Amino acid sequence: MNFLKWPNSVPNDLSGLRILIAIAFPFLPKELRLFFLIFALLTEYLDGALARKFGWSSSFGKILDPIADRLFALSVGLTFVSENQISLGDFLFVFARDITVAAAFVFFVILKRNFKAIPLFQPNIWGKLTTVLQYIVFLNILFADRANVGVLFITGLVGAVAASFYARIFLSNYKMNGLGQS
Repeated sequence: MNFLKWPNSVPNDLSGLRILIAIAFPFLPKELRLFFLIFALLTEYLDGALARKFGWSSSFGKILDPIADRLFALSVGLTFVSENQISLGDFLFVFARDITVAAAFVFFVILKRNFKAIPLFQPNIWGKLTTVLQYIVFLNILFADRANVGVLFITGLVGAVAASFYARIFLSNYKMNGLGQS
């Protein structure tokens, strides 16, 4: 965290906190998980809201925020899989959007080193709705010790719609703009 550039660095600091929570989550006592889940949700909202409201957005933050989001969601989801509170199949269904976006990011930006592709990773309404529903799944598991089938289905369905939108964007830009070129 870079407090030397504060307050402009607050959004990135919040994303950094979310990464730290993601790393710690599997090791947290179950009694503390709800607090940290809500805290992570607040950081997820505040980093973007503050960046937009005060003009504190940065190129680094546009990469860091979605990475923090995916790491946190994967950490929580895999923790619940390892504790048999959600099946691996349900996890993959609920995280279809995250898997699609992460695979595209690794391919376009990391493997192909094509930084022109970064704007393709902008959130859309389906992605934001998927994130909210994923947090509902997490809260459902924390309160009921397992996920509700209906909540899983709706979350997976919305996530699949979001994944299809992202996949269409990535594939059309790959073909039209050569984003797969190194």
